[in-house]
Amino acid sequence: MIPVCQRPDVLSDLPTRGIDLDTVAAPCRRAHHNGCTLGRIRSERETDFGTTLTSARRPPPVTNQLAMKEKLNKTCLGIPSNRAGKIRLNDPWVYFTDILLVVVFNKPHFENIPLIEILYRPFFLHILYCGPGSVEMSFEHYDFRYLSYTETPKGHYPGSFNYECMVSAMTMNYTVKGYLFLADDTLWSVHKVPSLNKSSIWYLPKHVISVGNISLDPPPSWNSHAWGFRLYQTQVQNALRRMELEYSTNSVVGQCYRTLQAVNGGKHMVSGNLADVYYIPQRLAAQFAEVGLLFLEEKVFLEIAVPTIITCLESEGSSLEEIVGLYRGVVRVTPPWLLLNKDMFADKVFLHPCKWGPLATGVGDPTLRLFFCETVLPWLHDPQGRLADQKFTTLSNHQFAPHLQNSFTVEC
Repeated sequence: MIPVCQRPDVLSDLPTRGIDLDTVAAPCRRAHHNGCTLGRIRSERETDFGTTLTSARRPPPVTNQLAMKEKLNKTCLGIPSNRAGKIRLNDPWVYFTDILLVVVFNKPHFENIPLIEILYRPFFLHILYCGPGSVEMSFEHYDFRYLSYTETPKGHYPGSFNYECMVSAMTMNYTVKGYLFLADDTLWSVHKVPSLNKSSIWYLPKHVISVGNISLDPPPSWNSHAWGFRLYQTQVQNALRRMELEYSTNSVVGQCYRTLQAVNGGKHMVSGNLADVYYIPQRLAAQFAEVGLLFLEEKVFLEIAVPTIITCLESEGSSLEEIVGLYRGVVRVTPPWLLLNKDMFADKVFLHPCKWGPLATGVGDPTLRLFFCETVLPWLHDPQGRLADQKFTTLSNHQFAPHLQNSFTVEC
């Protein structure tokens, strides 16, 4: 598939459809970017409806609501209404018009998009999907935006440089207060957003961020990732060397480099941790994109690049909204339905990983379907975000009785 930005026939038609040409083409002009692809393109008007809805202030009709309703009814067929609750696709309790949600795929599991639409489209006006290559599968009746990033070179873990999605999104002229990066297998709590400062960075607590001297041989490692410091030592050293060379000629890179040394305690000290979810405010978007592009060109691994950029953008003592999540660990022996409850998730903002692939394809543990329909969706649509006191009870397929097939309640 030829990228949209390389097709004059499509580009010439965009202004007549209410879409700024630069919005589509800008990411493709980046030196590191090799093309962008959009799904069915639509113009999303920027309207300020505030953050929390009232009866007198309603959002515009939620995109894809009919397709979502059909998918939701099919997915949750036979689940009792007293379990599933009432899902309000077009009248959510909260609606964010000033955040761009960037949902990123490390692998082309695009079959998950309809489920992700159900999860987040009712709450976010702006959603941008981003993944490797183009979307080849058909999404009839769905309307969404998709951006491709450079496919991961062989020898690297898939998605190793997926922060390119954020760098590109920040050039697309969205009128928003910030950009929320979310891995496609991360479950995010919309309940925490109203209390977070949209002018600050949202990231993991500072005390869990690792700091290591990249000049050591061998360098330190973290998170049991075999592709961590050791595999990317040369790339990180090259990036730091470039920052030092551009210290006096590039004010953004120079400030970042100075702050990084001051906070981490030396010119060879970089930060590291997981990068499945983070938020960059608009006021720092240009700086993130500038330093991020440098790191992309040097092929710096995302779990070094992202926390290092965040460290240098927010000087020590500045406001950083710390978001606490629940990680299932490398082994992932605990299924997500045993973790999303009042005891385990009360003070958390996200759960990772939460793989929806088996539900999208109709294979795997049937409990995942029940978890999605009777726990996750009612929790997201409950203004108070109430969770069960006890752990989730596994139910098998035979308990989805035929006579209950129309009991799941969806409001549009």
